[in-house]
Amino acid sequence: MPSKRDDYEEEEDSESSEEKKGFSLDALTVVAGVLFIILAESFLYLLAAKTGVLFGVKDILFGIMLGVVITLFFAWLRYMMQMNKHMGFIIGILATAASAYGLTRKFKGPYTTTFAIIGAVMFLTYIIIQFVKAKQN
Repeated sequence: MPSKRDDYEEEEDSESSEEKKGFSLDALTVVAGVLFIILAESFLYLLAAKTGVLFGVKDILFGIMLGVVITLFFAWLRYMMQMNKHMGFIIGILATAASAYGLTRKFKGPYTTTFAIIGAVMFLTYIIIQFVKAKQN
């Protein structure tokens, strides 16, 4: 006996109603990445000005690549929070601590402390927003 057309429509509706979980960039992740590019470029420029070293193409490319890597990490962290919000939150907190620690091990001074605090606040804000979004879903 052939099945009715209504059966197929119900299956399609159930698939489309489920939220697809995948590795993608959203507007918040892109904005956070751009802010990190600006933060990295500002830090490297002020560091070059303070030490008297020329601020060149190498520094600009490093700041851009740092922002891209952080953006990709944020996208991955968002994906992890969709799968398991608590594990994603813990990984985000550990990454925040590790990045601040790594920055302060390499560089020392008031600029480093200021930029580490700004970066940590940006990291934590993003993590908390994604955690709340994951909790709602």
